[in-house]
Amino acid sequence: MKKYKKAIGIIDSGIGGFTVLEELIKILPNEKYLYVADQKFCPYSTLSNSLIKQRLVKICHYFDKKKVKLIVIACNTASIFINYLKKQTKIPIISVINPTCKEVIKNTKNKNVGLLATKTTIDSKIYQSILEKEKINTYGIACSEFVKIIEDNQINTLNTKMIIENKLNNLINSNIDTLVYGCTHFSLLHEHIKPYFKNINYVSSKMPTANYVYIYLRSQDLLNKQKIVHKVKIKTTYNKRKIKKQIKLFKIKKYRISKINI
Repeated sequence: MKKYKKAIGIIDSGIGGFTVLEELIKILPNEKYLYVADQKFCPYSTLSNSLIKQRLVKICHYFDKKKVKLIVIACNTASIFINYLKKQTKIPIISVINPTCKEVIKNTKNKNVGLLATKTTIDSKIYQSILEKEKINTYGIACSEFVKIIEDNQINTLNTKMIIENKLNNLINSNIDTLVYGCTHFSLLHEHIKPYFKNINYVSSKMPTANYVYIYLRSQDLLNKQKIVHKVKIKTTYNKRKIKKQIKLFKIKKYRISKINI
């Protein structure tokens, strides 16, 4: 098979990466996609760094066997380990963090930025270190609880609204003009978050990452040159019935779901 005809591999611990996948399908409708949701180990933010790396290496080796042309880490927590993963496979890897940071830099005017992310991402200081080089003040709030809320389809419960309010109270008086969803799950809570802020920018990983993937594939002459209806294969390491229910939150069509043991 010609290289440009091969699939794009996408990694997330759960369904957050579907936000990136949706955007990729919009921008690159003629590509094939192989999405791995490592739901047996979701959320990654509850795991040790060594176990996260073990899981990511196994998934990368799975992508090696499937001969994908590109790996997209559609998970901010997993993206912390991109340099380690690049040593484990010859397949090019793109993470969500650098494209997202570039979008943040472009959007903020007063250099005060709020960051909602998992505790692992916040503690890694990966966003803070990139944005500080641009003299941007980053106010990080660890919101690992949000991942479980979304994975368990508890988005619209009273308890969820109380958890969100408790987290966002720490940002109300911070004078931010931009809020970053530093987890691909979190934009799914946008309708609950936006009432707390007026006249600010919101940056999620989906659009910047999808645009970056397009630019990369074009530069490497890896864009699929044939007009085809997109093909999406979704693999879960946990429960096929669960992810079939979860995907109804999205507009992804013409997909196949199956369970894998890796």
